[in-house]
Parts: sequence; C-alpha cells; structure tokens
Amino acid sequence: MNAQTVGDVRTLVTRRVGLKRKVAVLGSDALLVQGLQTNGCEVLVDPASLTEISAFSPQVVVAFDGFALEDGRSAFTMLAQAAPAAEVVFSFAHAGSATALLAGLLGETPPRAFAESEVTRWLSSAGYVVSSRDIVVVPHVATHLSADTESALRQLFEQLNPDAAADRLLVVAKRGAAPTAAERTSGLLSVVISSGPDRAPLEGTLASLLGQQQRPLELVLSSGFTLAQTDALLAKARTRAGLTCVTVDCASSDWATRCNAGQARASGQYLAFIEAGDLLTPFHYSTLLSQLSQGTRAWALAAAQSQLPTVFSVSGWLQAGAVQRQSSVVDRDRTATLPLTFAENLEGAEALRFARLAALFEPSWAAPAVTIETLASPTSSGLEAIAHAMRTRPLRMLTTLSEVLKSPTPPRLRDLVSARMKSFSKRR
Repeated sequence: MNAQTVGDVRTLVTRRVGLKRKVAVLGSDALLVQGLQTNGCEVLVDPASLTEISAFSPQVVVAFDGFALEDGRSAFTMLAQAAPAAEVVFSFAHAGSATALLAGLLGETPPRAFAESEVTRWLSSAGYVVSSRDIVVVPHVATHLSADTESALRQLFEQLNPDAAADRLLVVAKRGAAPTAAERTSGLLSVVISSGPDRAPLEGTLASLLGQQQRPLELVLSSGFTLAQTDALLAKARTRAGLTCVTVDCASSDWATRCNAGQARASGQYLAFIEAGDLLTPFHYSTLLSQLSQGTRAWALAAAQSQLPTVFSVSGWLQAGAVQRQSSVVDRDRTATLPLTFAENLEGAEALRFARLAALFEPSWAAPAVTIETLASPTSSGLEAIAHAMRTRPLRMLTTLSEVLKSPTPPRLRDLVSARMKSFSKRR
C-alpha cells in the first residue's frame, strides 16, 4: 500500500474501532496506533502469539492482508478461539477490482488479494457475521493505456460488477450467525410476483401461472398481504406437483421495491418477474427456457407487444418501450455478478435494467407471437433518459464490428417531408 492508501485505511480503522476500547493490532503501524491511543484506546501492538492476544482480552482485533495470506480460514478460526468476544476489523486488497483486472490484462502481476466472498466465508466458518463494509479510497496509478481507454474498461468492469470500483475493502465482523441465503437450485424457474393491495388482479395472475406448462416452478409472492391472506391466495398452488411457493412481506407501494425484496428470496437458476394483473399464455415460460437451453445466451425475450423490430437492437426496443420485465427470463448462472435488481422509486427503472442487461448480454429473440397481456401500457424510454439516469457511469455496450459498420436504416419519406415542413414553418 502506498502512503495515501495507508492513511485512508488508518482513518477508517480508527473510526470503526471507536473510543476507549481495548484493541489488538496485528501489525506495527505507529501512526495507526497513535490515532487509536488519541481516541483513548488501550492498544496491544503486533502480539507475538495467540496466547498474548488471549491474555490481553481485546474488544477489537485489527488485521490486514498478511494475516490471512497462508490460510485465511484457519487464521480467523484461531483468532476466534483466542479472542472469542472481540470484533474483527479486517482490511484487504480486493481481487475483483478494476485495477487488479487491468494489471493482469496488461501483463503485470497484481498484488496478492482476496475475493470478498472468500473473506466472508472464512469469517462465517469461524463464527463471525459481517456487520459493516467500507470501500477504501486508493489514489489512481497511471497505466500504459490512454486515459480514455482505461476509463472505458473500468466502466465496463464496474457495469458487470459495481464492486470492481473498490481497490481495497474494510469489513467489521462480530460474533454471530449470518442469515441463510437462498441456495441456487439448478433448472428451477423463480417467478417473482409483485402485488399491490388489490386481490382481484393477483387472483387472475395466479390462475395464469398455475396454467404454465413449465415445471419445476417457484412462485415468490412479494406483497403486503397478511399471512392468512397469502395462505388463502396460494392454497391451490401449493397442491400442484412441481410447484413451490414463497411469500415475502413487502407492503411498499413501489413495484421495484417489491420485486427486489422477492428476488432476494428467489432460489431458481432462472429468474422472471410479473405484476399482479398480468396474464400469460400457457407456454410463455417453457418457450423462453427452451430458447435458453438450446443456446448460450444469458436471457431470453418474448414479445410484449405486436409491433417490434424483427432484429434485436437496444435502441429499437427502448424507443418502442418494449422493456417490460414480464417479457424476459434471465439465467442467473450466465450473468455472473451483474446486478439484476431494479432502481427503486425511479420512473424508468424497467428501461434502465433492460439497458444494463442488454449492454453486456445479447438476448435470445425469435420474434414469436405476443404471449403476455399486461395492464401497463408500453411507454417510450429513449436512450437519453437512460443516459441521464446513469450520468455518472454511462452505459458501455458490447457490440460486433458488423454492428458498428452497419448502414443506418434509411429514413421514411413521410418523416423527411414532415421535418422539412416544420423547418419551413419556423422560418416563416
């Protein structure tokens, strides 16, 4: 770490440790120790053994990369035995950072780093749960790339995984058990149903889902209904073979918030969304999953309206407003760390998610007949609106040379005449 990075780590560590606590620092950093002592902390510096740590009985243990280099799992397990009541403050280089990825691409050996999921597993196996997480600010170091090219690559990495912006991370872990996350089930389709307070639209949608030919199928109902109400609504579904039901308590008036809450509980390899009131033909999902299984694409699209371009293009779909979440199924095993959540309380949330997906993953699209009947009418969602929503990090598109060189579609004569007439009228 360079001096500025160390300074940022010291600031974060001192802030996270707090005032007047017993702190064991696994390392020797005079300025960090001084900062902790200024806060009234009693500090044990660079203890020689676990026995010395145990005798000191710290409330907080501060550790850095070197602590976990040889065997992170064993290191945290032994630390938990030596200081069972202590919090752990651990700062480490992030293996998934854009800086580390660029170093590898440019033929340099990146410094030893850890994946955040790796560190979380080590802590969990030792009986810790992460209670807070900070990104450590690291100054930019020039590469042998032009600034514009490097910026574009970094944005592309961050688009696939927002955490790529973090060169270093700092986590605080406390003793306890983390909530069990839903385990991914291969071959299972999870349909997240977002519903407002009205039961009638939901009843129609549930009936439509029960008629789906796709099995196995998981229905994740995200709503504000009471337990008794959801039991009554899902009673018939729970009797069907190959169909499971999950309920999520989310009374938000924002459909995106309900969808995100439901997605967190969905366990299927395949993920789809639907809103109460939407109706589907019986082969809607089975057709989309067949498209995915026969190819290598990460998501498949169905027709949400009758007039769509026969060839998929992001701009064409956005301009046509064909961005409804109900029209797609995503294979989560093929999208890696790309966030599939919706921007909450944002008017263009569907279009934004659609564009983020399409920017990196071209969908499977076969121009089928319309298989969705939705209460929501399509709205135009131009690229300008998406660019505004992502003004700090504009979308970077993956495309082919043939797409770049493709001749633009010739304008319609009627549009040219209309534009000329408007121009003429303004001159008068």
